[in-house]
Amino acid sequence: CSALSNELVIPETCKIIGDGAFSQCENLRINTLPQSITSIGYRAFSFCENVNVDINLPNLEKLTNGAFYGAGVTSVVNLGRLTSLKNDVFRGCKNLTFVELPETLTEIGIHIFYSDSALETIKINAVYPPTMGSPAFDGTPSTLSIYVPDESVDTYKSATNWSQYADKIKPLSEYQE
Repeated sequence: CSALSNELVIPETCKIIGDGAFSQCENLRINTLPQSITSIGYRAFSFCENVNVDINLPNLEKLTNGAFYGAGVTSVVNLGRLTSLKNDVFRGCKNLTFVELPETLTEIGIHIFYSDSALETIKINAVYPPTMGSPAFDGTPSTLSIYVPDESVDTYKSATNWSQYADKIKPLSEYQE
């Protein structure tokens, strides 16, 4: 679908984006995703560099491997009550600068933010560190800050696969927009 170059408007009634739905549609433009979406399939938007969206999906329940791999995502402000971020979900999103992860998150796969060269801030609202595959944050800027609940800073800094990023982990109370 590389010839598709118009802007696509996904209707508000859409709940599911299936596996590979727009994969490698590098010229397709999407500026918003409807908040009605509950599930995004395997590599649904992979390598869609013109999917320049701020992800705000309060009803999201399922986000599978590589859903936005290499896409033009700019920020992630709401992932609903998602419990698991699968492998490569936001890998190679070179426009991604900000991510907020829900308190319900219990698992982060491998290469989630790998090579996200503009990523500045991650806010994690989960009190307990989600299990995390490594290397989740490799290839991100050395200035990346990871904000976690104040009472959990030491727990995150010593948790498996989080300890390698201890110098980036800070209390949420220090976060400023």
